[in-house]
Amino acid sequence: MAADSSTLLITPLHETFLAQVEGIDWTAPISDAIIAEMQKAIDKYGVLVFRKANIDNETQVALTKEVRRARFHALRLHQGRFPHTPQIFDLSNLDEQGNIILWTNRFLSMSMKGNQLWHADM
Repeated sequence: MAADSSTLLITPLHETFLAQVEGIDWTAPISDAIIAEMQKAIDKYGVLVFRKANIDNETQVALTKEVRRARFHALRLHQGRFPHTPQIFDLSNLDEQGNIILWTNRFLSMSMKGNQLWHADM
């Protein structure tokens, strides 16, 4: 059974942004009421945390399209990197085998220098 907006619990985690969302059954279709509440929460808090959602990449992409007009990253620095879903840009310091990519890696180094100046996940 899908949750309705009355079962959605949104808890602020910071005084100016960031909230945790609970009460969503990720195995069922997400109702329009839940989508609307999530949109309001994003507008208010900017960043939402869904702990232990255990959703796959395809579900993540579909949910992103429902909640907001998806803006997918045009630049793919590491072709073939996991999660092998073109709509998800994996900005990680790990390679496909789980090894740490060293700062001597030209692509990671350029990316991280930019992050030191300014970074936002939106």
